[in-house]
Amino acid sequence: MKLIRILKDVGLAHLLKPEFHNAFVNEEHMILNNDIDSGYYSEHETGLDIIHGSGTWETMLSPGEVQRLLLGRVLFWEPKYAILDESTSSLNSEMALEIYEKLSALNTTLISITHNDRLLQFHKLKLNLNSDTSYELTSI
Repeated sequence: MKLIRILKDVGLAHLLKPEFHNAFVNEEHMILNNDIDSGYYSEHETGLDIIHGSGTWETMLSPGEVQRLLLGRVLFWEPKYAILDESTSSLNSEMALEIYEKLSALNTTLISITHNDRLLQFHKLKLNLNSDTSYELTSI
């Protein structure tokens, strides 16, 4: 399955394990809509049928895991263009290179904003914006 392969590719296979989810979601974290009728919760606090009291992905995952998950979405959806603004700033160099290798295999135009010069190899052009409002466009 494509999703499972991508999660493994970006180093997030542990998200597939039930024990990961059980650590964050249990019966106390879910409130049925009939609890709204009691007046304890307002309707705007609900989703469809439940309210999740557990954390969001941003609170459950480290910054590096969030970045890997977002890059995994690019790998999954294979868009025509991907604008990646400091998308690997919380990853070690090896993981960033591994993911960019997979991204470069897609038929996706990558537009990256980065301070990691090792990622230049995955691009054809480099745009430098200077503080005096001038710019330089060079081939890589």
